[in-house]
Amino acid sequence: MSLAYKLFGESFKRRRSEFSYFEKLLKSARIPKTFDVYLSEAKFYSLILGILSVPLSVFLYNIFLRDVFSKVTRTYSVSLPFSSPFNLNVPTINVTEVAIQILFYALMFFLTYQITFGIFKLYPSMKADDRKRQINRLLPHAVNYMYALSKGGVGIIQIVQAISRHENVYGEVAKEFAYVVNLMEYFGYDFHLAMTELYEITPSDTMKEFIAGLITTIDSGGDVTIYLAHKCEQYVEKSKTEQKSFLDTLGLLAESYVTIAVTAPLFIIIMQSVMLLIGGGSVTDLYGIAYILIPISSAMFAFMIHIISPKEFRGKVFEVEKVEEEDIYVEEGREIYERFKKAKMRKEALEFFKSPIRAMREKPIYSLAISIPISFIYGITFMRTFRPDFLVITAVIVALIPLVIFHESKKRREKIIRDQIPEVLKGFASVTATGATLQHAIEIVSESGRGYLFDEVKIMRKSIEWGTDIVEAFRDMAKKLNIPSLTRVVTILTDVLTIGGDITETLHVCGRDAELERSLMRERRFNMLIYLIIIYVAFFTFVGIMVVLLTSLFPKFFEVSSAGRIMRKVVDKETLVWVLTQVMIIQAIFSGIVAGIMGEEDPNSGAKHTVVMLVVVLIVVMMFLT
Repeated sequence: MSLAYKLFGESFKRRRSEFSYFEKLLKSARIPKTFDVYLSEAKFYSLILGILSVPLSVFLYNIFLRDVFSKVTRTYSVSLPFSSPFNLNVPTINVTEVAIQILFYALMFFLTYQITFGIFKLYPSMKADDRKRQINRLLPHAVNYMYALSKGGVGIIQIVQAISRHENVYGEVAKEFAYVVNLMEYFGYDFHLAMTELYEITPSDTMKEFIAGLITTIDSGGDVTIYLAHKCEQYVEKSKTEQKSFLDTLGLLAESYVTIAVTAPLFIIIMQSVMLLIGGGSVTDLYGIAYILIPISSAMFAFMIHIISPKEFRGKVFEVEKVEEEDIYVEEGREIYERFKKAKMRKEALEFFKSPIRAMREKPIYSLAISIPISFIYGITFMRTFRPDFLVITAVIVALIPLVIFHESKKRREKIIRDQIPEVLKGFASVTATGATLQHAIEIVSESGRGYLFDEVKIMRKSIEWGTDIVEAFRDMAKKLNIPSLTRVVTILTDVLTIGGDITETLHVCGRDAELERSLMRERRFNMLIYLIIIYVAFFTFVGIMVVLLTSLFPKFFEVSSAGRIMRKVVDKETLVWVLTQVMIIQAIFSGIVAGIMGEEDPNSGAKHTVVMLVVVLIVVMMFLT
């Protein structure tokens, strides 16, 4: 913004040495602005927000604080009377009150300015930290890609150029290498100098260590392929160590969740309920537990688990990359295939708009757009027919069932495909090792197994027979399935086919990487199942104790209260049962969400756990509380 730079740019530019760290931070965060431009805009917007906070301060003072400070102004007031030559009544000015108002407005302006400017200064650091996590997550896969190409005889500069084109697959790692490519192509840097520049600004220490080792290997005349193979092995061990650390942390969070979000609310509920029955306390406190304490504590743990959980990077599969390829030779039947392909695309587009089912299969969360209105209509229709507790529970279940069906179907399909990737790659490698072509390997493997991925290989084989180029066929399959692990495999294979290299060795490398990922995923699922069981046990304990309270303990209190032998109760039985039923419903919803994140690292997976827990609550309500 030119106005902001004209006002403040020069002052920041003169203090360049003071903000040298910030200039490097902007590069690490990939924010395309110089430090003086960024800070000038930050200061300008901070001042604007500070000025805008003054009218808000006037409103807050007059609505909330005037009465608070009235005692102070009356006790320590200093008045300045004004006389008028025209004998007009001029009001007396209370200097103390005016001074307090001015001080409050100035304080609000100062705080707004400082907080806004602080957020602007903190944002690059936060973005750099986020990029660091993504780089550390994707670097092992990127190094495996580099090793596969290097094993096929591709030079290191070509490898860096190739990986820089795959931002949709390797995310921030590809952006880092794209920075190197831009320095070489547009600014005349050599490879060594460009990699050194990347070493200086990358936010990831793991990336720094990799770059330093690569530069040393090249400078000393070492074998880059051997170095990359060593790094692949090192990252395998690092992945196992990090997974163990993650599972240990997850266990600690599971125990803390049970203590803070389940046991503590239960203890407070018992105390508040007893207080209500003997004439003290308030129903509002129980509502606070149900709608504030349980949701906030559960959301806090869900957020913490979500932050530390390793996540797969999902980009637009082969949508943004541009790889130069030779024109495909138009063979006999090619024109027929092109017409068939265009007709197929038109049909798929028409079906997408005709049927929302397909969209919900691809993105199950869309199902809520239909199921929530249906649930709302269901609730309105049977409002006078069913009991409130039954109606609320069944309405939530109706809203979640479509999400559960579509999401679990998609997750199951993706799991089967991930588990079949190593088998398919081993089959390809075994056939090509005999000297056969990859196309022949596709024909053989497509008939050697059953399952989703084998079915897709059969479709790919038919597509190739119709005249599709093998590279295009692989990419079509990856775009259709949109599974990150498969996308990485297809990226390596298609680049080796395009750039050149040993396809058999590449298949072996991809197979080992896929097998490692499959074993890590299985180990993670098994260990996370234990923590999932802990959540269920805690929930069943919570519900069990609530049932005992509502069916055994509290009825005795009501008996004694009705006989007049204790203090007058302030709540009737029906109200208490309904409030505690709401507590169980809220606990079921949020325990289900936490179970989904803890067990499968996905909030949407919590829908099925929520449905199961709500069914348990419904059974309890119908059996014990009717």
